[in-house]
Amino acid sequence: MEELKEDYPSKYLDLNAKKERKFQRIACPSCASDIPAVDLNINDKIAKCGSCNAVFSFEENILSMLQEKPKQELIRPEGIEIFYFKDEMDVTIDQPILWWENILIMTAPVFAFLFTLVFFKGKIALAVPAVLWGLTVLISALLLFRKKQKIFIQLDEDELTIKWRPKKLIKDRRYASRDIDQLYVTKGMENFMLKMIIDTDQGQKHVSLVSGITSISKVKFLEQEFEKHLGIKNRKVPEELS
Repeated sequence: MEELKEDYPSKYLDLNAKKERKFQRIACPSCASDIPAVDLNINDKIAKCGSCNAVFSFEENILSMLQEKPKQELIRPEGIEIFYFKDEMDVTIDQPILWWENILIMTAPVFAFLFTLVFFKGKIALAVPAVLWGLTVLISALLLFRKKQKIFIQLDEDELTIKWRPKKLIKDRRYASRDIDQLYVTKGMENFMLKMIIDTDQGQKHVSLVSGITSISKVKFLEQEFEKHLGIKNRKVPEELS
């Protein structure tokens, strides 16, 4: 055992080392005397000072002990670019493959081939397989130039704007920054999704900010950065991915 102690630092051998614990002394706000445990009502968070007879609440002292440790900040993953200028944040994300794109990728070449065979049998016009082969080429081109397809999100003190380029039938969207109450991550049909809770005159509504993200790290990083920039304190949402 002596040889082991010489070869390894003592911190690896201290088997009896205890984890750091949090302690809190309660002091009287009137006379600054320490309050003994017998004079503390833990259930009601009320204490009575034996020196000056002052009665006071120590709830804030307890809450400070129960506060969660701050979450570890996530590092920017690949596929996301962020630029800050004054009060503006510009985010660029690689466009995810949408569910209908997946369907087209799998089915268009198959149907193009099948209808080509039917055409050669003289049962349909040439236009049908021609359209299907054209669609197959278009899909292949989209996959080839996937890196050039982006989602642009711009956030400043007034507005949050979301743009898909190329649009892919998705309209540009705008939301007032002051109406964004919370952001959270959930899992949907298209992998992971970052959603927002928006305050409206009719109550709060949940809207998708970005969907189809394949990596939980990416969507969690986006949640972190938007909340930080908006000054939103993260809280648990029932619909949130646990």
